[in-house]
Amino acid sequence: MVADEGRLSRLATGAEREGWVHALTALTQYRVRVRRATPDPAEYARYNLPVPDLSHHFALDEVIERDLTVPVLGDRREEWVRPVVLSTDLGAFALDRSFGWFTGEVPWAGDRV
Repeated sequence: MVADEGRLSRLATGAEREGWVHALTALTQYRVRVRRATPDPAEYARYNLPVPDLSHHFALDEVIERDLTVPVLGDRREEWVRPVVLSTDLGAFALDRSFGWFTGEVPWAGDRV
């Protein structure tokens, strides 16, 4: 079990790309079978790139159970969806967690940007 930030990916064939293979919904709990993602060193060498550390990257193999209720994960979800706003002398900036940055509008040269 990994209790850290990571990335879960699913490879799909051309036919599978027409619709979502597993039909997963954001912020929903699932029990899944995954495997560690393993980079192909030859593919990175082809582009003269270093082989990345994928120790927290996983490939989704199967959805075993849907709509679980695990209290500790529910607590983490509540924290995740709680709005985070920073107020400064320029204005308010809201955290966009999907990108990991803050967004907002500020006055600049007579315009709002």
